[in-house]
Amino acid sequence: MGQSDAAWALLGTTVRLAQTMGLHTERSTIHWPAYVQGKVKTLWRAIVWQDSLLCMCYDRPPIVSVSGWPLDAEIHERLDLSYAETMHLICRLGLDIMRPGNFGFTEGDPAIEGLQKLDSICKQGQPYLQSREYCMSLQHNLEHLALRMHTSFCVSVLCRPAMKQSQPPQLFPHDDLLRARAKGSLIDASKAFLDFQALSVVPLRSWSMVHTVLSSTLLLCIWEETRHDPECRSLQQRVIDVFSSSDSRTTEDRASLPENDTQWLSARHIRALVTLRTALDREGDRMANEPQNLTGVNYDPFPPLGAGNLDSYMDVVNPFDTSPVSYLDSIMNVPLFDFTQENGFL
Repeated sequence: MGQSDAAWALLGTTVRLAQTMGLHTERSTIHWPAYVQGKVKTLWRAIVWQDSLLCMCYDRPPIVSVSGWPLDAEIHERLDLSYAETMHLICRLGLDIMRPGNFGFTEGDPAIEGLQKLDSICKQGQPYLQSREYCMSLQHNLEHLALRMHTSFCVSVLCRPAMKQSQPPQLFPHDDLLRARAKGSLIDASKAFLDFQALSVVPLRSWSMVHTVLSSTLLLCIWEETRHDPECRSLQQRVIDVFSSSDSRTTEDRASLPENDTQWLSARHIRALVTLRTALDREGDRMANEPQNLTGVNYDPFPPLGAGNLDSYMDVVNPFDTSPVSYLDSIMNVPLFDFTQENGFL
């Protein structure tokens, strides 16, 4: 239903139930029939998939473990991995990325090492997963685009240190490479979403894909590397148009819904969408008022946050006084409770 907060809450219960049943380890299922063992393995991998994506989306530590289900010895040598197999390896990598202290990485640069591992995994996929020219069916196209979105998001997570504009580039080894990969991943995630939604409603109803495209386009709008790029600006507008068009169709098809209802989006995603739309509207007004000078202008596309539809806790946040990632977190990772109120959670 698109409610990522509910998915996070329910995941904890699901994991505990699965562990109680012994689904988290191969050893617990050794005496079960072979066909049941296969179902158990698939079910635990689905839980790992959810946990990995939620952790990367909201910068939270994982709660599952994959040590109880070792990988087949030959999987690292194969070059014909299916979509599900490729995604499972990416999700395992995602868990390593999000574990405290980057568990699973060496003492080298974790971002570079993570990118190398991710690139290696993607090269093991079947040809249609690597290039759309090999897609021979609708299912091939959907899996190719879904993998592109997930892979692009994973790259952007790995490259977050390079998107912190408050820190001089020379402090980061490989900074130019990371910034280039980050920019490419944000653009590719947006393009893949636009191609995907033209074929299916899935990316508009999947919280992970909604999160990927909204976080990517917001970073394109905020980050100094992409803020004034015409291609990036065009992608932002096209993403907004898709959500606006879908919202309009939903309201027309179901008269009982309130006007402009976006019931499949979580509150944090609605907040991100409003922020992006407001920024683009302000840019449009500026261009209309200054038609003689359309390039090379440094402008602030963000209104005073307290004056619009955003919550008051963001009033003091200026996207250009902090890193793009921190500003994105201030929009996406909103506390469920207001600890400053006397009648709050505490």
